Amino acid sequence: MAIIFICIKGRFHYEEQNKKDNAKKARDSVRNPNLPPIPRKKKTKKVVREDDDDDDPAITCKVRFTVYWCEKLKRWFVPHQQGGNLRHCGHMHINPLHLGIRSKFLPKDELELVKDARTAKISATATGSLVKDRTGYRLKWQQMHYLMRKDKNDLFLSTAGTKTSNRSSTHVTAADRLLADLRNDPDISFVCLFADVSSGLITIKQRNKRVNNSSSIEEEEVFTADLGDDTCSPLEQARDMTGRENLICSDNGLMLLACAWTNNEARRKFDMFPEVVGGDDTEDTNSEERPLYTACSKDNNNKSFGHTWCFMPSKALWVFRWMLEHAIPILHPGTACERVQLLLTDADAQEIRATAAVCGPKKVFSNAHDHHCCWHTLDRNFDLSY
Repeated sequence: MAIIFICIKGRFHYEEQNKKDNAKKARDSVRNPNLPPIPRKKKTKKVVREDDDDDDPAITCKVRFTVYWCEKLKRWFVPHQQGGNLRHCGHMHINPLHLGIRSKFLPKDELELVKDARTAKISATATGSLVKDRTGYRLKWQQMHYLMRKDKNDLFLSTAGTKTSNRSSTHVTAADRLLADLRNDPDISFVCLFADVSSGLITIKQRNKRVNNSSSIEEEEVFTADLGDDTCSPLEQARDMTGRENLICSDNGLMLLACAWTNNEARRKFDMFPEVVGGDDTEDTNSEERPLYTACSKDNNNKSFGHTWCFMPSKALWVFRWMLEHAIPILHPGTACERVQLLLTDADAQEIRATAAVCGPKKVFSNAHDHHCCWHTLDRNFDLSY
């Protein structure tokens, strides 16, 4: 048995040939194998070959040597005389300290340390430095991201068991990872909105706790409430997102439209200080490019704290209505919503309309008034040139 070592700069990366090779591979783990794969231009450290390049350009590195395994001595060895080249040429040398290793070569306890650090929201740079100080090996950010993704996939597969759809059990979507993560944490309460385009049904699934923090319950029912949006509805939104395979849940085959959640600490603080509520959404912060809305309040020290988070399919009127009128009251039972005095919004027209619809007597926020953010009203478009 022998292993041949070749410099990565000694091989070509031919994009067109790479696409042809990928097209020949089996695609059993995808939802529809008949569709062509999504084109993705991969980053590479190899020499990129263009169509007009020669077959053997001078810029490629000629390093090549072989390491043999001796069955009698039970060890590897490198012969002093063999064909090949031991000198790199045609490219800059890389500092060995900057070379990464495959994450599977790390000890098991170090891999668990990486997962725990990333779960605790420690930055990838700090986690990589910690691993390097402990082991001498450097992990790249992509490797740590892969470990977290694999850990969430394993979590979904372990909790789902045999309750999977017709898709391959190894295909885990972003919706699967999100729900598995929420279900695995007993402190989290969540509400999800699902759509079945074929039947036209909208389903709501929730896990929330009683007012006295008793054991959590999870239930599912058909969602029939009127959200008052004449231009867009949940079912129309689901039809527009057809083809987004990462939004399909493997256990029921439905599309995850929206998901809102909170935790015990956030519920406790919001119940103590519910007087002022404001929030905003961020964009381009996740792989699915979905807006993430964060609802905040202020405590007795005039410090803001987040208490409700929601992945939104879009910024349509019905989405804000569902979140304010249905999700928040489910996640925060009791009298917290009734004790809200002020609801702040930015200049988003749909959010303003949704907030006005839920404030007032006999509504969710029965004692609240809706107002605009001062910065969005005065300072955002303020021009000092006049």
